[in-house]
Amino acid sequence: MPVRSVDSCESTQFGISPSTGDTDRNDKLWAYTSLPSLQTYLLVDATRRFVRIVQRTADGWEEVELAGEGTISIPCLNTLLTLDEVYAGVLDA
Repeated sequence: MPVRSVDSCESTQFGISPSTGDTDRNDKLWAYTSLPSLQTYLLVDATRRFVRIVQRTADGWEEVELAGEGTISIPCLNTLLTLDEVYAGVLDA
């Protein structure tokens, strides 16, 4: 995937492991979504094909969960990622 230069987008991704999952899903989620510049927060499970997407909308925050397969939209990067791309070389389909 080519590297893009982006001036007005903030996206944060975290790999969730059994030892840090509670902190990432709660404390870090609250802390990061309180930042005015954050647009997208991704929680990527390290043990199964599961991604929780938290995105800022005009009405607040919207959450979507994908399991097994699906596509993640990151509007501020004008990018779509499939779970196959996220987990390539990490977990078998």
